[in-house]
Amino acid sequence: MTMIASIINGVSPILISDLLISSSHKPEEMRIPAVPDNLIKYLPDASGFYPFGVNQKSYILKKNVCVAFSGKVLYFKNFLEDLKIFCKIYDLVDIDKLSLFLNEKKDETWEEFSFIIHLIVDYEQPTGIARYVHGNGHYKDTEMFGEIYSSGSGSEDFIIESLVQATFQTKESNEYLRTVQINAILICRLLCREWLSLYTVANLWGGGFELVYVKNGIFHKADRMTYVINHEKFDADGKLSFPKPQAIFHYRYHEDVLVITVVRPTGGEIEHSEEYYIIRSSNVHFEQFFVYPIDNHPMEKEDKIECDSSFSSITVAMGYVFEKDDIKFIPASFHNGPDLHVMYVHENGITIKMKKYVNDLIVKAAEDAFPSL
Repeated sequence: MTMIASIINGVSPILISDLLISSSHKPEEMRIPAVPDNLIKYLPDASGFYPFGVNQKSYILKKNVCVAFSGKVLYFKNFLEDLKIFCKIYDLVDIDKLSLFLNEKKDETWEEFSFIIHLIVDYEQPTGIARYVHGNGHYKDTEMFGEIYSSGSGSEDFIIESLVQATFQTKESNEYLRTVQINAILICRLLCREWLSLYTVANLWGGGFELVYVKNGIFHKADRMTYVINHEKFDADGKLSFPKPQAIFHYRYHEDVLVITVVRPTGGEIEHSEEYYIIRSSNVHFEQFFVYPIDNHPMEKEDKIECDSSFSSITVAMGYVFEKDDIKFIPASFHNGPDLHVMYVHENGITIKMKKYVNDLIVKAAEDAFPSL
């Protein structure tokens, strides 16, 4: 049970995968970054499957080959091992070689998993890519994102979310960077929903997300990215007080391990200057999640990862949950630069410093939308 999505948009191909792994075995406890509690006590037993852990599902095997999977881990793990060996044999993987490999390797175990492979075939063109898909999935052309193919238990939900008429704000004018950013915004909105209601996890997907993009003809995972979830309720007149940060997720890769640092402020203060809002909180809940590749999970490896608990980030997606009774309005924005700076100093606290427009434009959009909610 999972979700993977390939997005082809005429600018830069994107691959998004969730992190949640499910099992028919019911664990006593299961935690994910968005929820500061044991998930198991909130989820029904009806499906016979349960969240069991988090793992990476996207793999960059060469500079021009990337694969993501959904389905049963054991069978995909065997396929991934063969695909890694294949990629090591050749200096350059092209369409003919990859097609031959896939045709030769396909067997009855492929019924147990799905995959998406992105293959860069033209290094001079950001759209010079071949896409291979296997398994059951859904296609949808969208105005905002381009053509989406998704697979897994969250496939339909992901496409529905991509079609929601939401507020997406980014100041980026470069089409390539803007494409990466609006997909990060989509992920941020999914994290907001997950924090709010276990929207994704209830259907056995989510738990966090990876984003793979192409830069200079090479695949990269979005690294040192920060997602912030803010919350506030409308008053009777449709006005909002200053939105309060509820959870901050900082994604950073340490070699092949994704470390998600989670900071949940409890209380704090807001300072106003002529240009900035500055939010400070010294009372926070801190947690880290170590997300391994499926073929690399040595016991106690956390102790060997040199991972600084503190972080400083100017690459930030800001998500907002605004409530009116049972209705939720979830806009988001993306900022890459000094206009928004998130800094966490371990055992000292978190500071979010932002230009006033970062908050005020979103709040105004929400208040303008209030009458139609």
